[in-house]
Amino acid sequence: MNPELLGWISIEGTNIDYPVMYSPDRPEFYLEHAFDGSASGSGVPFIDFRCPEDGNYYLIYGHHMRNKTMFAQLLQYDKQRFYEEHPVLRFDTIYEEREYQVMAAFKSQLVGDETDVFRFYRYFDLSQKEVFDEYVQQVLALAKYDTGVRAEYGDELITLSTCSYHVDNGRFVLVAKRVA
Repeated sequence: MNPELLGWISIEGTNIDYPVMYSPDRPEFYLEHAFDGSASGSGVPFIDFRCPEDGNYYLIYGHHMRNKTMFAQLLQYDKQRFYEEHPVLRFDTIYEEREYQVMAAFKSQLVGDETDVFRFYRYFDLSQKEVFDEYVQQVLALAKYDTGVRAEYGDELITLSTCSYHVDNGRFVLVAKRVA
């Protein structure tokens, strides 16, 4: 029905169960459009257009809606107990079913170049070992708690990001490693 569908994200026991769009020619189109292309305040989760479609890393954005839809429940991962009850997420692409183990959850924010903050949103391609290792090191350093999950160069990662209101331009981020 829509050729820009790349996959489906879901987390059992939550209401996160949505199509994921990839539209490099219209980078933020799905920020304010539904799956069918109609206008929508809640949008639909989408992959950062700078991520390679067939790469080893996906950065997926989704709105934090007041009615607890889209990626709002990601903020529950702020508590380790929620992680323990929901340690796995699925991201099924049009090519295969995929399962990921949550590696880290952390708070961040969008900032200018003048501050020394880890800008997770500037990582799109983790195919170089140095970049992959730097990303994983930063993610684990910011993690709210230790999940025991570690990634090594060559592993496939997925990052989910949504707005958080702990600071101006705040973001809540969940990073997971593919296990199946």
